[in-house]
Amino acid sequence: MTTPARFQPVESARALLNLVYEVKFSRHVPLTVILLSAAYAVYRSMHYLKATFHLGIWIALPTALFIELLILGCGALVFITFRDAYVAELRNEDQDIARIGAWGSLTLLGFGLAALLSIAAADAWLMTEDAGAAAIMTLIQIGQSGMILIFVVTALLDERAKLRDQYADYRRGVCRWCGAPITPNNRARHENACPQRPQP
Repeated sequence: MTTPARFQPVESARALLNLVYEVKFSRHVPLTVILLSAAYAVYRSMHYLKATFHLGIWIALPTALFIELLILGCGALVFITFRDAYVAELRNEDQDIARIGAWGSLTLLGFGLAALLSIAAADAWLMTEDAGAAAIMTLIQIGQSGMILIFVVTALLDERAKLRDQYADYRRGVCRWCGAPITPNNRARHENACPQRPQP
């Protein structure tokens, strides 16, 4: 007599742990932390600008927002330019120009993060005149800056993997010598007769 199969899902406790694991290591979690810490960085920059330069809140707040938006914009620019550089590498076109743009955007991001570190240290020193407090706030800012940089790197790695798959699909649909579109069943005949095929 055949024993009927029994529905046996994962234990509830393990299912809960799996959900926690998925949420914990989802890309949305570091992105949320970055945006929340950016809000705090805006507040800190605003406090520093008000206290040091004696600016009103209606000037200090937009300036602090602009500083943080510059950092986020530079991070986005790093992703865009390094992606363009990889596309140029796949196409074998304009690689030198693409590299200049990529490393230029990374340099700008470095300057922006250095500015945030400086503001964090200066604001902590302004309030406490304690080197230890300034060092702690600087380390916290290093953590946020590192998260921005690593988030961009991981997003770029995922995008490069997608581009490699797209490029492989493209290569399967064109002649390797002249780049003309061909069907899979006509590939061998076309490439053997292609006038741009290198001669042995």
